[in-house]
Amino acid sequence: MTYGTCFELKYEEDTRTRLTQTSTTKIRQTRSKIEAKPMRRTGGKTMTILDARQRSTSALHAPIEAADITRFLSEHLGRQLLAFIVASDVTTIDRWARGNNKPRLQHEQRLRNTYSVFQEIARVEAPATVRAWFMGMNPQLDDHSPAEALADDRAREVLAAARAFVQGG
Repeated sequence: MTYGTCFELKYEEDTRTRLTQTSTTKIRQTRSKIEAKPMRRTGGKTMTILDARQRSTSALHAPIEAADITRFLSEHLGRQLLAFIVASDVTTIDRWARGNNKPRLQHEQRLRNTYSVFQEIARVEAPATVRAWFMGMNPQLDDHSPAEALADDRAREVLAAARAFVQGG
């Protein structure tokens, strides 16, 4: 190996190191700028991306309240369809959504099952499509709708049908 070859290799290593260090520095600077920028205003408080990331991480460990699930499903499925699924009436659904009353164990289980199925399909479809899927006949459920099957406590079958739908089957 000649001196020129050694110098060229050393030059390439130095250049690569400088480029890596420069890239890393730029990434850190960009990341800190992004995290410091306000993301949105929530209840009078400006939330940064870093705040949102920390909140979402802590939300993974916090259980979702039945009232929150009821509000979400009422908004996306409609109160009447949700009342049909959990075998209750619309006024009771409204009370659960406001947090005035808590659902009984059987009703809460149906709410949580419905929420799980909704989330499974909402990963790939719009909320309106998910609502239509809940109401439509499904050959994997013996031509019953997923809403009917959930009302009959057939959550495992409905979840399997939802997964098949997501996978295109």
